[in-house]
Amino acid sequence: MIKKIRRIGNSSGIIIPRVFLEQLGSPTEVDVSPTEEGIIIRPIAGRITRGKPRDEDETEGLLRLASAKIEKNIKTGKVRWTGKREMERKISL
Repeated sequence: MIKKIRRIGNSSGIIIPRVFLEQLGSPTEVDVSPTEEGIIIRPIAGRITRGKPRDEDETEGLLRLASAKIEKNIKTGKVRWTGKREMERKISL
C-alpha cells in the first residue's frame, strides 16, 4: 500500500488504515524503529484497547460486570439515582 507522508505540526506522518489497527488490537502506543529495510511499527505489549465487544457473549459479560459495579456502589452509598437515566456520585474527602 502506498501512502503519502503528511505534515503534522513540526513533524511528518502517515495515516494508518483502521483495518490495520484493528488487526493489531487497536493499540494506543507503538514502538517505531528504523531498520535497513525501512520503518517497523510494533504495538507495545499491554497497551492494547478494543472499542467494540467482539460478540454477544462478550457484550453480555460487560453488561453484567457494569451492572454489578453499579449495584455495589448503590448499596454502599457511593452513588444514587437522580433521574430516569442519571446517577450522582458521592465524593468523600
